[in-house]
Amino acid sequence: MNKSRPVNGNAYGFTMMEVLVAMTLLALLMTALSGSIGFVGRSWDRGWETSEKSAAFSRIESTVRRMVEWSFPVTVRAEKKQRFLFEGTETRLRLVAHDAPGGSAGALYVQEVAVIGTGSQRQLLYSQYLFRSGSARPESVSEAQMLSGDFSVAFSYFGSARPSTPPAWVESWTSDRTLPELVQLTIHTGEDTPWPPIIVRPLITAEFDCVRSAEAGLCRLEKATP
Repeated sequence: MNKSRPVNGNAYGFTMMEVLVAMTLLALLMTALSGSIGFVGRSWDRGWETSEKSAAFSRIESTVRRMVEWSFPVTVRAEKKQRFLFEGTETRLRLVAHDAPGGSAGALYVQEVAVIGTGSQRQLLYSQYLFRSGSARPESVSEAQMLSGDFSVAFSYFGSARPSTPPAWVESWTSDRTLPELVQLTIHTGEDTPWPPIIVRPLITAEFDCVRSAEAGLCRLEKATP
């Protein structure tokens, strides 16, 4: 076996085989490190995405729960008759509630959560404005985006729209004489793990018979539920 020639008279260089082995080991080490770094990066991205979705769900749940629990039976005159200022469809919830995020404590605000746009441009938008006598939407409205992207939202309402019908879940609340007993919000984002449904019960129930048109349409005989 040939020895490598001395370098500077007192050291030996590497043989070609040693250089090849060293390069091979270095390449394997770099490959292993690259895979580890990629795995850590993907794990970080998944963790960040999960954290963002969790924060979005918490924000939506808090907003909807606050709206519904603090809702107040206010009436307005529409189409020559008094009716509750409550509009509930599959993609939109609009009502009047005490207080609002960023509002004056104790004031009444018209608050709305609605889906706007389509496909990947879809947004879940929250809006609010101070309640005044009448249902006209003012020019000054506070808005905040709670969710964006390709998702689906479904509101549903539990209650009896008429005295003759038993309580049931419906996709929209069409009664202008009573308010729903429960409000549910379901969100689907296309993920393997679905978001849990949000179900909220108003702290005040009302029937139209308790409403008086005086004092800006405030219900005077509201009944607090246990």
